[in-house]
Amino acid sequence: MSGELVIKNGTVVDGTGNRRFESDICIKDGRIVEASKDLPTTGVSVMDASNLVVSPGFIDTHSHDDWGVLLDPCNFHSMQQGVTTVLCGQCGSSPYPLTPKAKEYVSIQLSEEIPSTDWSSLDEYMKLLEEIGIGINFAFLVGHGSIRTAVMGMDEKKATTDEMDEMCKLVGECMDSGAFGLSTGLIYPL
Repeated sequence: MSGELVIKNGTVVDGTGNRRFESDICIKDGRIVEASKDLPTTGVSVMDASNLVVSPGFIDTHSHDDWGVLLDPCNFHSMQQGVTTVLCGQCGSSPYPLTPKAKEYVSIQLSEEIPSTDWSSLDEYMKLLEEIGIGINFAFLVGHGSIRTAVMGMDEKKATTDEMDEMCKLVGECMDSGAFGLSTGLIYPL
């Protein structure tokens, strides 16, 4: 066995629906390479997981961490709970696309702690997160309210055909950039 970390004495819940079981786990290059009892520990780091459960990371399918990650790139609150992936852009709100109309509204809403909104598209937002070095995985939805605000600002009026076409174009750009879908927040007026 060749690894860099052995997690000893853990109770493994592997997410397959099988019963939990006692095992050591050997990790190399960020991947599990062996799981069995009494793995050798010579020349590797050891983590004792006695009386602890070892499991794959959890996915938070309704997260609003898309703005908060700019203040806490590590997402410590999620990591502490075993969450390794969050799905953001919920309730019709996402930090992209940011057109000049949307930036005007967003700047009013943001705290002074978030220094700037130097992105406009989902692509640019994801590049920013990569640059700051985030601690967990992010998956993205595009918010219908953010799309509407990007095109129409906060005007409470019916969209014109041209505005609808522009909104469809922006949704398509977000989907092409990797958004998993469109979220709605139908209780919100805009």
